[in-house]
Amino acid sequence: MRSMMVAAASLLGAATFAAPAAGAPQALLVAAGGGVTLFCENGECSADLTTICLQPDRDMPRRGAAYTVVADGDANNALIFVGRRADGTVVDLPSAVPVRIAAERHYLAVRVSVEKAALERYGIEWVMVRAVGHPVLAPVPVPGDARPLAAEDVAQALTTLRPVALRTLGGHEDEVAAARIIRDTANALSRKRYTRQAENDAAWNAAQAPGARGQAISARAQAMARDAFESCNPFPHTHFPVRRCLADRHDGVMQRINDAYWTSLKFGS
Repeated sequence: MRSMMVAAASLLGAATFAAPAAGAPQALLVAAGGGVTLFCENGECSADLTTICLQPDRDMPRRGAAYTVVADGDANNALIFVGRRADGTVVDLPSAVPVRIAAERHYLAVRVSVEKAALERYGIEWVMVRAVGHPVLAPVPVPGDARPLAAEDVAQALTTLRPVALRTLGGHEDEVAAARIIRDTANALSRKRYTRQAENDAAWNAAQAPGARGQAISARAQAMARDAFESCNPFPHTHFPVRRCLADRHDGVMQRINDAYWTSLKFGS
């Protein structure tokens, strides 16, 4: 089992506050750790990961924009993909089965996915992605970018921007923990159909397990997550997707944290 530390061919730009120009979208930071099981349906297995934007001067990524993990030589900041066969053996997904990372909801969530048929060729029945630390994600280069990410800026992104973001995340531990539970609950629900009350309750209960959370959380974080879930849970009776509601609640929490990070960059605090 190896870390997926795929080198980005073009890397990160400086965070100023100039008007955005056309070109590569924002670099992202994986903001919440822990393991997430990929949910399989319609030929694809996928899950969302929590992110924030490191570069407020660049355009937001469009949904589906491809991203890759910046290889910084630090195994403490990585995405690890675990595939398991029925007999319990583990498969290295990045080398055996292609894994895609793409922007899902602007800069607040990315979607990791693998084709179910590719997993079946290797007899893989279960897949989990685990964020170790806070890896940086860079957009995959697109030919003709008017403003590509410059390789010489990677050191600034990793040694300056990420530490500022980590200080911000550290000041909002309860909010990040709540967002993680909301995310894990949503990830266990279908993207394609309305879910029933029993499915929603099962997803919520599974997200409470220590293995799903990755670490213990405070009563305040638990209460925040529960409020979000309870505000969404009546929707099965109105045919509104509970997963979409939970994604909105997750993004509302993370947007406030992202705003705090941007403010700290602007004022140098």
